[in-house]
Amino acid sequence: PPNCYKTVSDFSYWPPARQLMARARTKATASVAVPAVRSDSRNGDDNRWVSLDSVATKSAKMIEVFDAREELRKIIAEKDIQYQDVLSKYTALKESTMAKLNSTIDRLSSEASKLQSGTEPAIEHLSKQIDDLKAQLKATEKTTMENTMLKNETVALHLKVRSLEKKLTEVPAPPPVKVIRADNETVQSVVELYQCLLGMQVIPVSIEDGTNTFKCRCVDRQTRRVVELMITTSESDDEVECCPTRVDIADSENSDFLKHGPILFNIGDMSRFTKKLLQAIQQTPTN
Repeated sequence: PPNCYKTVSDFSYWPPARQLMARARTKATASVAVPAVRSDSRNGDDNRWVSLDSVATKSAKMIEVFDAREELRKIIAEKDIQYQDVLSKYTALKESTMAKLNSTIDRLSSEASKLQSGTEPAIEHLSKQIDDLKAQLKATEKTTMENTMLKNETVALHLKVRSLEKKLTEVPAPPPVKVIRADNETVQSVVELYQCLLGMQVIPVSIEDGTNTFKCRCVDRQTRRVVELMITTSESDDEVECCPTRVDIADSENSDFLKHGPILFNIGDMSRFTKKLLQAIQQTPTN
């Protein structure tokens, strides 16, 4: 080749470069010997023989790489356009959604403010009413307590007056009724015998001094008349003493039950006491 050309690798300086590339493509599969080209190095020190088919193969590969890069640039450009489109849509949707959300928040805040401003007076009014009701309740409780105390004091005064009247017109009380208790009997067994009275019930009222004194109330279930009894046990002489303390019947002061003297009988003779007690209660006229 002429000395004006640089090297074989700079094949673009060769005028017949395209023809050589075309020939290399068409004869790539042939096994015919390919002429060689002598090339001077850039330094001019050594000489190389380069095969034209290798030059053509490299050129074809470079062209393929260039084509692939160009295709990749086109794909990247298309994807970039699609991305910009999606990004613009997303931005528009985001702005629209944020605008709607801010509008909704403002509306709800306004409604909440209106509701709060409307309910605060009602809450204050209800709080005042509640405080007034609490004050009235405390006053009512105080009044009720005072009334109860006054009632109790009145009842105590009435009882005291009755006691004083009774002392003024006191008649010697009859001796209490004594019942001989068997060795194996107790106060509870006597109470159980009283509970067997026909048409009556015996209610234990109080216990005094341990088990020595036992107060019972006999109530007629039909007429609700009351007779209270005091049962006293004696550990020394093994006796049970029964004495009426209250009789809510007509003409109780002249009642045979209260005027009756001492009655001595065994526990087996309880029917006599039952008859006497029923007779005393039945003397009360019905209201």
